Amino acid sequence: MKEVLIISESKSPRLRYVCDFLAERYSNLSLSIHLGPNPQTNLPKIYYTKSQGHSTDILWIPFSSGILEGSDLTPKEFEFQEQMPILFKDPSSTGFDLFYAIFWILSRAEEYHSSDRDIHGRWKASSSLLYKHRLLQLPVIDLWVDWFESKLFDQFGIVLLKKEKDISMTLGVDIDFMWKYLHKPLLYQIAGFAKDSLLLNWKNVHERWQVLSGQIKDPYDSFDKFYLFKKHFPNIIFFILSGGYSRHDKNHSLKLKKVRVLVQKLATTFDIGLHPSYSSFSDKKQLSKEKDNLENVLVNKINHSRFHFLRMKLPQSYRNLEELYITNDYTMGYAEKTGFRAGSTHSFFWYDLENERKTKLRVHPFIAMDRTYKDYLKYSPLEALNDLQNLWNICQKYGGEFHLIWHNSSFAEAEEWKEYDYFLENFIASIHKIENKDSAE
Repeated sequence: MKEVLIISESKSPRLRYVCDFLAERYSNLSLSIHLGPNPQTNLPKIYYTKSQGHSTDILWIPFSSGILEGSDLTPKEFEFQEQMPILFKDPSSTGFDLFYAIFWILSRAEEYHSSDRDIHGRWKASSSLLYKHRLLQLPVIDLWVDWFESKLFDQFGIVLLKKEKDISMTLGVDIDFMWKYLHKPLLYQIAGFAKDSLLLNWKNVHERWQVLSGQIKDPYDSFDKFYLFKKHFPNIIFFILSGGYSRHDKNHSLKLKKVRVLVQKLATTFDIGLHPSYSSFSDKKQLSKEKDNLENVLVNKINHSRFHFLRMKLPQSYRNLEELYITNDYTMGYAEKTGFRAGSTHSFFWYDLENERKTKLRVHPFIAMDRTYKDYLKYSPLEALNDLQNLWNICQKYGGEFHLIWHNSSFAEAEEWKEYDYFLENFIASIHKIENKDSAE
């Protein structure tokens, strides 16, 4: 184990949080914090102070007051150091406050007080400093971690061993509707026929009749596909919308036997997570009820969650998850843009800024979502594939987790998704082609 001592002017829990995040990247790194004068030790030392004024046998990282509790130091812009984008540059040197830069982005400090939100109350990508500086598709934190690793080698000859050499490829399947037509009340079916007839939507009338009469599969019944994807995405999580009653929450009730059978069948092969309803992002009581409903079906505890419509607000949404013993959240990303909302390909523990503590809730940022490409960016399948391949290449470079969101309803061939029907298969084929080429080289 390579132990490194950080001589600091602060023993803030924020600094400890960042040290834990850095050490977690490696299997042989330990970072200890020493507050006070220079200790008598032969350990490699990093001076995290306001002024350099130390011998050349140490590594100096400029200290800024932002690492202290209660400070609200917001960076105005990114600067560049040897072509690397940085935050909190020290005006007297070429250094920058690495620790607070990492903390400021991971803690999502900029999201706490911003009122710039969309019609669903979601924090907008356009408000992000990363987006404003065209850095949303660059995991800047991972860039800084590599810089830190190189500095330890240059200064002390320390060779660090990364824990994650290979990218972790995961797929999150959001189930907002189990089926499009099947297993819905008779009155609902009659109303559906009537509505489509009045709108002269004979295509839907014909499709509904074919499904209900057993001639074709329900358009949203794509669950068999994911069994085939399993060998390419070793970790597939189905996020089940299990409550809520609004125009945004129209999934089948978990009380239906067909629904319970399907969920229990999926649980034998895949992980199951909660998809909290549209209003539950700020309603702990409703969130708890939905969690209980799903756990009663599974006869098992739920550990994973992703908010419906990606609708969350810090700190309350994450605090509610933690208090209900959910340990993994997959909401961190944007509906309207792809890339790295939290500046890293790696998961991390959420830091509660208001209570100044590292929590037990692990945040898994997602890279891209099917609806982002089709509804927000208006990309063709080829444009979307090129973007996803680029993001994949970036994740390969830095390791971490490549988490992609898809919906079971995004395979409806007769509907708007027809041109995207084989998108996932094409993406899988393309990355295997890249990997085979790299292996050959």
